[in-house]
Parts: sequence; C-alpha cells; structure tokens
Amino acid sequence: MTSCGGAQEGTAFMSIPSAPTFCPTEDEWEEPLRYLASIRPQAEPYGICKIIPPKGWEPPCALNLSLLKFPTRKQKVHELQHRDFKQAQLDFYEDYDRFLHSQGKQLCKWKYPQFLGKDIDIFVLYRAVKRRGGYESITEQKKWREV
Repeated sequence: MTSCGGAQEGTAFMSIPSAPTFCPTEDEWEEPLRYLASIRPQAEPYGICKIIPPKGWEPPCALNLSLLKFPTRKQKVHELQHRDFKQAQLDFYEDYDRFLHSQGKQLCKWKYPQFLGKDIDIFVLYRAVKRRGGYESITEQKKWREV
C-alpha cells in the first residue's frame, strides 16, 4: 500500500490536519474496492481522503451506449418560458373551484366572464395582476387599463 503524502499537521494558526493522499500502484489498483478496504483504517479517522489512480487508468463506462436513448419532443420557442403554465393553470382552477364551493357557488368551466363582449380567462387575468404587483398596487397606481 503506497501513500504519496499522508496526513500532515496544519500550520500554527490552524490545527486541522490535512487529509491523507494515496497513490496506488497498478497492481494495487487492479481491484479498486479491495484497495479501498485496505486503506480504510488510515483514511477513516479523517472522514475523507484523496486517491490518485495510476497514470493511464481509465474508469470503465457503466453505460451501455448502444442501448442509451433520449426521448425527444418538439417545443415551440414561445412556450419555453411557460413550461409550468398548464400545471399552474390547473392548480389555479382547482383552488378557485374550492373557493367557490366554500361560497356555495359552482365553477362553470365553459363560461368565462366577459368584458366589453370578450371572454376573459381569469387565470391569465390573475397572472397579469400578480405580475404587476397585485390588486392593491394596480388600484393605487390606476393601472387597470394596462391589465
């Protein structure tokens, strides 16, 4: 077992010793788990150690690259910033439905409120109000036209 820079004492103002560094030979490193077990008594008091494998050693690839595939899907550029939009919308309508039930009313999913003859998606309205600082802020600053 080769150690290439064991634990060293700290400087005068720091009493924390340095962690040990190990440099195994190629023969010792043929079975890395066995090597780790052999240095454990020396490294364990420090809680950490540095192991420098022999030059030329390359770790084996744990992935079977011929079987590795990533699913792809097309995304529209304008939707990239709205990844959570659908889930947030569903969560909003569930919360809104619970609120209406607590008031003795029922959510009509197919009928939107109207303003000047146009349907208003209340979730989009809610996000627009929230983005501008909330109801009180918009009312104080008189920004309802902007919303």
